[in-house]
Amino acid sequence: MGLARIVEIELIIFDCDGVLADSELMAFQAQAEIISEAGIPLTPKDIEPYMGVVGTEMYKDIAEKHHHPLPHDMSERFVERILQLAKSAPVDMPSIKDVLGNLEQKYCVASNGEFARLQGTLQAAELTEFFNGNIFNAEMVERGKPAPDLFLYAARHMDVAPEKSLVVEDSIHGVNAGVAAGMKVFGFTGGCHCPPDHGQRLLDTGAELVFDDLCRLPVLIADL
Repeated sequence: MGLARIVEIELIIFDCDGVLADSELMAFQAQAEIISEAGIPLTPKDIEPYMGVVGTEMYKDIAEKHHHPLPHDMSERFVERILQLAKSAPVDMPSIKDVLGNLEQKYCVASNGEFARLQGTLQAAELTEFFNGNIFNAEMVERGKPAPDLFLYAARHMDVAPEKSLVVEDSIHGVNAGVAAGMKVFGFTGGCHCPPDHGQRLLDTGAELVFDDLCRLPVLIADL
């Protein structure tokens, strides 16, 4: 009788907004505000379908759908606005510092968000020191999520093979990217933006499992 193949995870790649920081609703609000100010009235609910999409692609799609051009500095406006909002509202994801501080594996963050926003979110959540510069975003690759480029780039820089890497994601685009990269993918539903059916959507997209408490991560990895 052959033994089951055990996959040893050596690298954990975290998404940022909605995983490391409970900041997705804040991001929806910031995007809706700046786009409305630019002449296209939108609500945070209108932004939700774009969760995980690169900002420049979202602005292009919204401008085309509404037949109204948007300024070229929308990304800069967004970063400025969300950093303002983060100063007055907590974005900490419960237990994340304890989890990061006790992980045995290498870990990094890989996000479609603008680099300045990514750094700002990590700073607001007091997580910058945990990553030692291992911070990657879509501006570093040709294609962001749902393409696998960003996760493959992060794994290469962390010197770990894709098949020994685990992605923790809250978005459909992120799960698609992790699966396309040949990595294990856990869907995370602990953010306040996740509706009741979100976990099933992540599973249907290809996540191996879903969970809503980061404290369970080490046990879930051990059970692989």
